[in-house]
This record gives sequence, C-alpha cells and structure tokens, in this order.
Amino acid sequence: MRKDGDTPKGDFMDVVSAQDIVDTVRTSLLVLDTDLRVVSANRAFYRTFSVDPDATEGRMLFELGDGQWDIPGLRSLLVDVVPRDDAVEAFEVAHDFPGVGHRVMLLNARKVFRPGNHVPFLLLAIDDVTGEREARAEAERHWRLAQNVVDTVRDPLVILEQDLTVVTASRAFLTLFRVQADAVVGRPIQDLSQGQWKVGRLQELLERVVPDDAAVDGYEVEDDFPGLGRRIFRLNARKIHRPGNHV
Repeated sequence: MRKDGDTPKGDFMDVVSAQDIVDTVRTSLLVLDTDLRVVSANRAFYRTFSVDPDATEGRMLFELGDGQWDIPGLRSLLVDVVPRDDAVEAFEVAHDFPGVGHRVMLLNARKVFRPGNHVPFLLLAIDDVTGEREARAEAERHWRLAQNVVDTVRDPLVILEQDLTVVTASRAFLTLFRVQADAVVGRPIQDLSQGQWKVGRLQELLERVVPDDAAVDGYEVEDDFPGLGRRIFRLNARKIHRPGNHV
C-alpha cells in the first residue's frame, strides 16, 4: 500500500531519466551501439576530455576528435575482448590527447540491453587515474633517491615502519652482518641476527621515537653476533616521513 507522499517507482522513473542518473556519476561514461557509435555520454566525459555533445554523439568512437580515440589498446578491448565477454574490468590504457595531455585510464566495459528488446549496447566507463599513477611514480622516484642516499652512508643503517619492521637496509648494514636484503626487509628488527636486537631497553626507546618524536642518540648494544663475535654498537634513531604523506 502506498503512503501519502510516496512516489511510485514508475512515476519516479518518468521523472528521472537514465541520462540524469548517468550525469551524476563522476566517472566518464559512454554508451555505444553495436557499431561502436556514441549514443550518449555524461557530463564527466565532456568535461574531462574537453569535447561537446555535438561533436560526440552519433559519431564512431574511433573518429572522435580527429581520431584521438583510435587507441590500439582501446580498439583491442572493444573489437576483440568485449564480443567474447559480457564485461571487462580495469583494462588500462595510456594515451596522449591533444589539448588534454597524457592520460592513464582504467576502462570497464559491460553489455547492456534496452528494456523490451534484445538489442545490446555497450556501457564504457572511463576512470582517469593519471594523478594516481603520477603520484605513485613520484613516490617511487623519491624512494629510489632515498635508497641511494642510504647506500652512501658508511655506517650501517635501517629504515623501519611504525611497527618496527624493516623497510630497507643499507649496503653497509647488509655487508657488516653478512645477510641478504630479502632476509631482512619486511621482518621485525627484534627478529634479526637470531634475536640479538631483541633488547628490552632498545625496544622501549624505539617505540618512544614513533609517538613522541623522541630521538635516540648513542644507545649502546653489546652482544655476540653470528659471524662477528662480541660487538658493541652505538645506535642513533630519528623519525622521518615518507615524501607526500605523513606516514
């Protein structure tokens, strides 16, 4: 039973069209017919790629913008992959668009059918992940630079996550303790060298560095280290932040 003020589903769909719904989506969307001709597109598509409806709707996808959408990866997706599958998820394509620049896109494609018949259409969602890819590449460049800096330090050095697992170790550290990087990276520092770094006072000091921004200077550790014998090490520790965030 319908309550006063309720809108029947049919009445709602009369008021809100499919295009209205599509236009609220932030991801660029294209509806293509079986010939890959553009039936419609949403506002996000027009805004992202700086085109207008008159130059888009009714035209073949690969002819848009003087052929800028005739991308080998996209053609392979739509011509070869989609006909075999009902849906394709996260197909990555990179391309330089005139007037827009380089774009990295994740494409999702799905066959849809108009209500009342079996004529298929193709819904193509285009997620612009250029910013994410650039940020990732920049972070990787910073990380390679940091690793190069670490490897130039004469003293053994390790970088730890907040939970005190090893992110990276310098060549000097690996050489002194005669270990390979894969035996160190990703492991808690207290598990290294058969537990020689599992010193209660050291653990307490390191755990203070993370929340309190405290620094450890000249803390001495003395123990028998495998392959080295009795050693006394003086340790210094500082908190640092990964470039681009506050981790």
